[in-house]
Amino acid sequence: MLYTVMPLERVYHSYDTKDEKEEMMEFSLEHGRIIAKRCEDHYEVERILSTDMSDYLREDYMPGALLQREKSENTFEDNTSFPCI
Repeated sequence: MLYTVMPLERVYHSYDTKDEKEEMMEFSLEHGRIIAKRCEDHYEVERILSTDMSDYLREDYMPGALLQREKSENTFEDNTSFPCI
């Protein structure tokens, strides 16, 4: 019996196959940051790290939310340039 918090895909990983590396991006918030993975022409929120508890209640920062990124920007502000799709 195996007790772990790791996903089974990582536990039973085959070293013979190549891993597809996910491109992760970190976006700054006023009180923290958002970590998102690249999916074609947008980013999907993976994790939010913030000292402001109200950031965790924002639907556009929830894990799984889709963000459209401007090419030269990687920060969020109150009027975010990364709208949900």
